[in-house]
Amino acid sequence: MKYTIKVWFFTVIFSPLFLFLILGVFINSSKFSEILGSWLMIGFMMLYAMVLSIPTMILFWLIQRHLMKVFTIDKTKLILSAYSFISV
Repeated sequence: MKYTIKVWFFTVIFSPLFLFLILGVFINSSKFSEILGSWLMIGFMMLYAMVLSIPTMILFWLIQRHLMKVFTIDKTKLILSAYSFISV
């Protein structure tokens, strides 16, 4: 469960930040301070992502629990990483 929560928090927290950085800096040529000035929207996006991704996190945890019975920890993490990449 620890690995599942780490992956989930990383996704929920860093995805909105990366989106704002890419859209702000590279597409709109905004200054970094302007991007950080929209912290309320970033926080809302993180909260929204957290709520909507709970079913996916539970499914991820169930898959991990099953894989841990069959494979080693390294192979399980590799399979889960591939699953995460494909499911996005």
